[in-house]
Amino acid sequence: MRSYILAVAAAAVLCAFCDILVPKGWQKYISILTGAVLLSVLISPVIALRGGKMPELVLPEQDYVEYDVAKQVQEELKKRVEEDVTERLASEFGIECCAQAQISAEDGKITGVREIALDCGANAQIETRLKEIYGCERVVFG
Repeated sequence: MRSYILAVAAAAVLCAFCDILVPKGWQKYISILTGAVLLSVLISPVIALRGGKMPELVLPEQDYVEYDVAKQVQEELKKRVEEDVTERLASEFGIECCAQAQISAEDGKITGVREIALDCGANAQIETRLKEIYGCERVVFG
């Protein structure tokens, strides 16, 4: 009995908050919805006595995938740095070269570009320029 009274009180308070918080244009719709919720809470013992069951709103957990935003951002940054390095080498130095970047992260936070690997011959000017722009620790030629 105590749980029933608490459920009715919680539903009433929730319905009151909904009525207070919604904009004027939506109040008639929300009033109908909150009334239905409150009515279902009020009549749930009657349905239980008659042997019926109230349907429960249960969302299956297998449909949801954990989304790692930090990893997604890190992959996007890596891709954009690689594209920018390739374009920069072509425009500034006239070199067609493919770049591979390594992004450093600690505790899920991106701290910068750790290393840039290039598939072209070693050049001190390129190394200096890339370290200057990206703040990377190493530029590897190969």
